[in-house]
Amino acid sequence: MTSLSRRLQRLEAGCPQSDEVVADRYKLIRHSALDQLTVGELRGLIEADNVLQAGREHTSQEVGALSALNTAVNLECQKAGISRAAFDRYHSADI
Repeated sequence: MTSLSRRLQRLEAGCPQSDEVVADRYKLIRHSALDQLTVGELRGLIEADNVLQAGREHTSQEVGALSALNTAVNLECQKAGISRAAFDRYHSADI
């Protein structure tokens, strides 16, 4: 790690972040993850959401879509330097 990146990390750690800035950062991660999915996977996510209301088991397409979303979110969190646990905590509070 270069000294510049270490200094930047220290500056970011010392800066209080407003809720609006944090919300925008997490929305960006969520949107970037969804952008990585195919149309079929997005349809599978919509159907998976409907499962909650219908009370049935997930199909293999829905399970695949949920898995693809999970992988995409993990990748975007890694790119942003945010732990998946922090993303999940904020995201669950956002719902």
